[in-house]
Amino acid sequence: MCWVESAPELKLGRFTPAHKGQMELYLRWLDHHKRRAGEDSPIGLVLCSEKNREQVELLRLNEASIRVAEYLKELPQGDSWRPSYTKRSVSDSSDSKRGSNRERVEEPAASRCSACCRRSQAP
Repeated sequence: MCWVESAPELKLGRFTPAHKGQMELYLRWLDHHKRRAGEDSPIGLVLCSEKNREQVELLRLNEASIRVAEYLKELPQGDSWRPSYTKRSVSDSSDSKRGSNRERVEEPAASRCSACCRRSQAP
């Protein structure tokens, strides 16, 4: 199992270059004090209301293990923002003897971990 320490930070305004320096300090602290042998370097996630793609690119944030993402200030209209779940019937041996089925809601694929850290799914 791989483990990566992360440092998420929520900013109420738009992304500025100063956020990079602040996040680098957090990541260095995590790397020095929290990282264990065999773990990957920590990553930082700055969530802000707006970002300038060119500014993010010029700051070379990918090389510094920092990602910048924008958050929604209000929900979109309609149901387009809702995740799509699928239902399927699952029966275990005790339920099938009684002739009843239980339904389980499946997680959307995007919420699962990557291939190296797949979450086990209990029936």
